[in-house]
Parts: sequence; structure tokens; C-alpha cells
Amino acid sequence: MYRKLAKFLSLLLLGFFLNLGISPVLSQIPVAQNAEQLVQKAQSDYETGRLSEAQASLEQAIKIFEEQGQANSRNVAITRINLGRLQFATGKPEEALKNWQQASSIYEQLSDPQGVTRSQIYQAQALQELGFYPRACDTLVQALKFARPTCATLTQRDLRDKSQVAFAELDSVNLEGWRTLGDVLRTIGQVEASRILLESMTEQLPTSEAKAITVLSLGNTYRALGNQIRDRQSPPKYDYMPWRCEDNANLSFPDTAIKAYQSANSAYEQIINKFPPSATRTTAQINRLSLLSEVGDKLGTTIASSQDIDLTQLPPSRSKVYAEIKVAKSKACLRQLTGNAPSWQQTVKELQIASQDADKIGDRFAKSYALGNLGGVYEYQAWLSRNTSEGQTYSQQAKQVTEEALYLAQPSEAPYIAYQWQWQLGRLFDLVGNRENAIAFYEQAANTLALVREDLLIVNSDVQFSFRDNVEPLYRELVALLLSSGEQQLEQPTLRKSLNYIESLQLAELENYLQCQLAEPQAVDVVDTDAAVIHPIVLKDRIEIIIALPNEPLRRYTAPNSSEEQVDTIVNKLRQELIVPGERGEIPKLSAQVYNWLISPIEADITQNRSKPINTLVFVLDGSLRNIPMTSLYDEKTQKYLVEKYAIAVNPGLQLLSPQPLQRGRLSLLAAGVSNSVTVEEKTFAPIPFVEQELTSISQNLPSQVLLNNTFTENNLKQEIETDTFSIVHLATHGQFSSAPDETFILTYDQLLRGQELRDLLASTRERQANPDLLVLSACDTAQGDRRAILGLAGIAVSSGASSTLATLWSVDDKSTSQLMVRFYQELENNPQLSKAKALQNAQMSLLKEQPDPFYWAPFILVGNWL
Repeated sequence: MYRKLAKFLSLLLLGFFLNLGISPVLSQIPVAQNAEQLVQKAQSDYETGRLSEAQASLEQAIKIFEEQGQANSRNVAITRINLGRLQFATGKPEEALKNWQQASSIYEQLSDPQGVTRSQIYQAQALQELGFYPRACDTLVQALKFARPTCATLTQRDLRDKSQVAFAELDSVNLEGWRTLGDVLRTIGQVEASRILLESMTEQLPTSEAKAITVLSLGNTYRALGNQIRDRQSPPKYDYMPWRCEDNANLSFPDTAIKAYQSANSAYEQIINKFPPSATRTTAQINRLSLLSEVGDKLGTTIASSQDIDLTQLPPSRSKVYAEIKVAKSKACLRQLTGNAPSWQQTVKELQIASQDADKIGDRFAKSYALGNLGGVYEYQAWLSRNTSEGQTYSQQAKQVTEEALYLAQPSEAPYIAYQWQWQLGRLFDLVGNRENAIAFYEQAANTLALVREDLLIVNSDVQFSFRDNVEPLYRELVALLLSSGEQQLEQPTLRKSLNYIESLQLAELENYLQCQLAEPQAVDVVDTDAAVIHPIVLKDRIEIIIALPNEPLRRYTAPNSSEEQVDTIVNKLRQELIVPGERGEIPKLSAQVYNWLISPIEADITQNRSKPINTLVFVLDGSLRNIPMTSLYDEKTQKYLVEKYAIAVNPGLQLLSPQPLQRGRLSLLAAGVSNSVTVEEKTFAPIPFVEQELTSISQNLPSQVLLNNTFTENNLKQEIETDTFSIVHLATHGQFSSAPDETFILTYDQLLRGQELRDLLASTRERQANPDLLVLSACDTAQGDRRAILGLAGIAVSSGASSTLATLWSVDDKSTSQLMVRFYQELENNPQLSKAKALQNAQMSLLKEQPDPFYWAPFILVGNWL
């Protein structure tokens, strides 16, 4: 009996799961004859497509094992794992997860660490399928015995150390666990970490199906890396229609992005050309088709849109339904981008087949995804035929099908699918001019998306989720609708809604960058009677400005001639002028244009007579405006820079960093820096001679601890932060801010402290409730060409626990930096009532008198608490 059940279980699941690249749990277990018959029946039912009957038979077998008592606990665990595999493959990850969690509990009771590891790996796959990527990653970190407790604390060094694992000697389940970790790391944005792991695995594995699956994962990671580089240098997307394919022909991609895409294409081709027909080979064909439909012209490679892909290699599953949808969309995009008229009837037929296949496995979420995409096809056709009777017909078809898709995937059950269909319905109502219904559905979509802030989920995770495509346009389109009324001064609730949604976008963007959920945001009313808070909102065709003045209603203005294209062009030119020392060139002209957009419309409000004049401007910036210092805006009438009129601060969102006054008391300082030239990770960093003088000067009049050059190590910094309380942490060293967390770093004497490591280090102050009031990063730069590099700075500002962060937007002459920093601290020490923003303004003004060129004084920005 013991051997027969093992044989039946293996026959039932082996061929099926090997097609998915998954090995079933095989074990020889004794069983009564009726349980054996149930397993036989399950096998027969599976082979004839009666999947629900097969599941019922295995469930009944589990009951029999449980009735036989604790002696059969191991049999229960094994059968639950196999039942979970069947449920997982047929689109029931929730049920699979429950079975694997129960199996894990049994293995823990049996003191079977291998069984626990196996069940944890399977649980991670279910969590991944459900979209709970951080939880999936944490589960794998535990299963694979990393020293760190969570995925958020995992570093590239940890992975490099672990890459010494002998992957070729691992059993199939553990090998699958490592590969799944590579997939999850990619999905949560840790693309470089994913690459390190998967490349190490690929190098070690012999030619086999396991290697093919790993190469496939690596190809997906290369593609995600290309997308990440592309998105960092691409402007925000202000509108989105899923089946209107983006033409990249006129976009200039960085060489590093093209190289990553070429590596992805090579990985897919390797599987297609070197491995026999299988589900893995079919998936490689699908992913290559998708890749080339997006960037084929950049690779100098073309592919016939009608290329046949044998989807019969894929077993009935949710993954197969998604694959059918992906192929249909790739073919449609290829036809659009090559100038061939898409065969929409064929596309509709392919999506209808996907819907029918979802019915066969009883997966309503997969059916919802198929129907929602069908609605997307009709939406695109309605847009192409807008303002015609044919367009109205397509619009009605799109609404009907999308409503059915939303019914099948309710927000409470599948928010990561539902928000897409709510958004789609909003676009459809907007298309026909029904603004009220459009706003209603957009708001539903935004509220649904808020339910999954922590994960920012996707339905098919074989490439990196695109914040730029799948989240940002939703908020921008919604705010554009709310502010689309012809009335200049809208009702206060509408203005507050608009601010809340744009701040929700900023919050989601930061969480997507940090890969964690920030503390529950709190609405903040500005209590500083000297400050005006300015919210410029960049939309596709204009900049909207909402200004909050002390004890007054919100006011709204529209900047003239301010389309996103115009704004992007002017801001990028200004940035390039600012970062080059020397003649001011076009700086006054370009910065005057931005001044006219942002300040001129509100100038009368902030200069009007009031009991206490406005002396501080706090900007909650948006889009490319975040890449230039507001201090450098130029008033052509008075021939003064904005910093000569007002103290200035920026805030990533008042919900994130609330304005609380600096607790002066007795200031204490931890100052650290690197003045010598050092080589770290094969990069040579130039000396910064004035760092030593800077640290000496600022520490003279404050209780201080100084770490300079070889004493400035991660361990020493950590020891100081963990054992003492400092109101100011000042780091004078090379650093870089980037929208890629792995490329945000601070240089210590012997290593690069990357974004996550630096945040973990500073987080220890939060745990002791000893947050510094001020974090100073005095020699950093933003990554060249990275339009979202400021996220690196905002991420450190928000997650460090410091109420304020003073940093530089570009690397400045170190003598000027030293002069400004010394003056800044003098202002803080000598004027206890002076705000940090005012202290910075005074320091910048003193430098401006000596160096009129904004290159020297403009890059210093105060982020967060300005008081």
C-alpha cells in the first residue's frame, strides 16, 4: 500500500507539474485501500479534465488520513501539499496557500525542517500569485535560511554571499525556492539583486529543464532592468489606454537599457533554440514576442506578428489564460506599430477563447482578466472612432463587457484586478463626456488601489510592474477631471480632493520606491502663520497651482502655456544650465519662465497686506519640477532670485513629513565625512579637501562626535547612532540619489552604504525614539539623466526618521559647500527663534553675494520640516 499511493500520486501530478517547471512531493506512504482508490480516481479525473472531481478525491483522502489518527500526520501533510499544487495550477492560490500552511504546521510538529522548508517555498509561490510580494519574499528569506529576518533588510552583499550555494546539488524544491526568490526580488523592484542571484544559478546548472526555467526567469529580469532604466529617463505618463500601444520609435533609450533588452532577447532565444518543446519554451516564445512588440525596433530585430505559438504546451491553468491574453495583445501591438491594420476580429476571438478557458477551470478572476481586456479592445476602437455612431457602439460594448469583468472581480476580493476595470469605466464615461460618472469611477479605482498600497499588485508578474503605466496615470487623469471645470475658483471640497489624490500619488510613488508601506498618512493643516504652501500639479495640458495660505481657503490657479511637454523641455534645459559652473547663460531666461508659471499667478496672494507677512514658501513639487531648486527661480521685474525674497523648503507631501518646530534645547552633532580619495567597489572617488575643515568648523561650538576618513566606517557609524542620541547627523561625503534604490548610496571610507542599508542604519534611531531633528548630506549628487532621481533623496528623508533633511541636488565646489554649511550652523546656533528654512536662506544669501552663479548656492534644498 505504501508504495502504491506514492506511484499514484506521482502519476497524478508528475507530468502536470513538470510542465510548469514544478516537481511534486513524492513519498511512499501507507494507506488503506479506499484511500488508494480515491487517489486512483483523482488521477483518472485529472486526465479526463474533471479537475474539480480530482480535487474532491484528494480532499476525501486527506479526511481518511486524519481519521486514522496522529500516526498518519506525515501522510496528511504530503497529500495537502499535492492538493495545494493541483489547486495552485488550476487558479486557486488562496486554497493552495491554506493547504500549504497546514502542511507546514504539521511538519513543525513532526520536527521535520525539510518539510517546513518545502511548504514555505510553496506558500511563497501562492503569495506571489496573490500579489503579496513582500510577504512572499519574507517567506522565502526564512525558508532559505538567510541571516536577516525580512526581505526588506536583505542586501546585495547577502545575495553575493549566498550565491556560493552549490545550486547544481540542490533538490528540485529548494532549487525552485531560490528561483522563486529571484522572481520575487524582480517583482518588488530589486532587479539588480534578482540578476545577481539568477546569473549565479544559471552559471552552475547543467543543461536541463531546471536550467531552462532559470534562464527564462533571468530573461525576465533583464527585461525588467531595461524597463527600469528606460522609465528613469522617460517623462511621466499623463494618460493611459492599455490597448493603445506606445510607439517608442522616436524615444531615445539609454545604451544600458538597450543592452538589457538584448540580454533578455538572447535568453529567450537560448530557450527557444536549445530546448525541446515544453511549457517553458512556449513561455519564452510568448515573452520574446511581447518584448519585441515593445522594443523590437531598438534591437534591430523584427518578428512576424502572426508567428504561431503552440499554446497547447501549457496545461489548463490561470497562467495559460494570461498567456493567451498576452499573445493577443503582443500581436495587436505589433500590427499597430508596424503600420499594419490590426485584425480586431481575430483579437476579439483570441480573448473570447481565453475567457472560455477560464470557464473550463472555474477561475472567475482569470475570466475577469480576459473580459476586462476584451473591454479594453473595444475601448481603443471607441477612441479611434470617437464622435461617430460606430464609436458609440464600441463604447457601449466596452462598458458592458467591463462591467461584467468588474462583477467577477470585486474590489474586496481582487482589488489588483478590480481597480483596472473601475479605471477603464472611468475612461469610457470620460470619452463620451459624462464627467460626473467618469469622476465617480476614477475615485472608486483610486480607493481600491489604496487597499493594496503595500504591494502595488500586478496580475501577471513575469516582468516588473510599471508604476509609470499602471498607477501614475490614474491619479493624474483623476485630478485633471476634478480640475477641468471652467470655474477658476472651485469649491473647497474639490480642491482638497485634488490635493489628497496628488499626495496619494506621491505616497504611492515613494512606497513603490521604498518597497514598504509607510506609516498611515495624516492630513496636516499648516500652522505656520509665516508660510504659504504651494502645490504645483503637472497635468498633460497645463500646470494647476493650489496654494494654502494661513487661515484662508485654498486657492487654485492655472499657469498659462504650461503643457507637460513645454514644462519638461524648459525644466530639463534649466537643469542642464544650472549644473555647469561659469557664465549664467540662459539661466535667467529659463528660470524666469518657471517663475512665471509657479509664482506670478499667486504673487498677489502672498504679497498682500496681512498682519504677519509671508516669509517662507513650502513647495510640494510634482513631476520634473522636483529636479530643479526653487531658490533659482528668477523674477525678471525685480531681477531677483526667489531665495532673495523668501525662505524656501520642499516637502514630499505634508501627509508624510508634518511641520513641527525644531526642538533646539541643547543641540548635539554626529559629523562624519571622507576627505581623501578612496577606491570602493572598483570606483575611485576624488578627494574633497574642505571636508575636514567643514567638520572641524561645525563641531567647534556643539557637543560633537566626529568620524573622519578611516574612522568613518559603517560599523563605527552604527555604533554611534545606536549608543547615543544626536539632534543632527551630518555626512560630508560622496553620495548619489537615484530612482533605483540600488544606485542610491553614501560613501564611507571602505564601502558604499546603499539606500536600503542606509535606511536600516538610520531606522535604529526610530526604534529608540531618538530621531535626529536634522540629517545633512552635504556632498551628494543626483544620478545623471534620471528624471525621478529625487525619489532617492525623498526616500531617505521619509524613512530615516529625521524631521528635516538638508541635501544637494548636484555636486558643488567643496569650498562653497563648506562655507555654506558653516554659516548655516552659525545661524541655527546664534538665532534660537530662526527656522531652519530661514537659516538656510541666510546662508545661501551670504554665498550668493560672493558667488552670483546659482551653481554654487542653489543646489542646497531643505526637505521636510522647515520650522
